[in-house]
Amino acid sequence: KMEELLGVRPKSDREGILQDMHWSTGDFGYFPSYTIGNIYSAQLMYAMERDTGSFHALVEDGRFGDIKRWLFRKIHRFGRMFDAEELIRRSCGEGLNPERFIRYLEEKFV
Repeated sequence: KMEELLGVRPKSDREGILQDMHWSTGDFGYFPSYTIGNIYSAQLMYAMERDTGSFHALVEDGRFGDIKRWLFRKIHRFGRMFDAEELIRRSCGEGLNPERFIRYLEEKFV
């Protein structure tokens, strides 16, 4: 079916239905959730870097406390008080913005 629909013929089940646990159980709906999570994480990193400086420099310098404090101040202390959309607005100063994820991808791969 994969070849018929996508024009791709996997060499083995490992490259086909077994490449991800969700394929074999029919849980295809998880894939868009992963993408939304990636967009949120890129936006949170952007906001953290705006507030604290380079995330990678913080990690390289072992300044995990700075990261933890930012996450607590902006995310963790609210628990489940807000839905994801409101939490991102409060923590980042803007609604969900895919441009942050696009920037992340360009910096990583281009």
